[in-house]
Amino acid sequence: MADVVEDPRSGGDVVPLDELRLLRDLRDILRSAVELQSPAAQVIDACMEPGGKTAELARLGGSVTSGYFQLRERLRGFPPSPLVDEIAALLNYHQQMVEQALLFGYRGFEEGRERILRGWSGRLGHPAKRLRELYAQVRRQLAEPRATPTPKSRS
Repeated sequence: MADVVEDPRSGGDVVPLDELRLLRDLRDILRSAVELQSPAAQVIDACMEPGGKTAELARLGGSVTSGYFQLRERLRGFPPSPLVDEIAALLNYHQQMVEQALLFGYRGFEEGRERILRGWSGRLGHPAKRLRELYAQVRRQLAEPRATPTPKSRS
């Protein structure tokens, strides 16, 4: 039988330790992803502005894209599930948006800037909101007592 741990949220019921670890790891990944949204938006905004770009912006953009990539790599160790797949897709979207903004900002597409900018709406848009919702959902799951407790038998 898998290792179990008492769940302090539900008065001593036990839950599989692996399940609890996975939820905590997902929460940590989602927290990091949400924390990257502000610098990601900063990079996107700066890249959409006309004019030259700084090395500092390039470093920040590299750090953000690297951060999203590392989070996606951490997800690869998780068992497949619709939730893990959705989180991976959202992280990929965030990474790609920042990378595309960097390409746009540093390659100097001045002639078609207005046309291109019309296609960029709301920075990270709905996917950013969805990532925050998933983070809140996982946090709630970790905070709520179990609806169906696992029996306390330990073999």
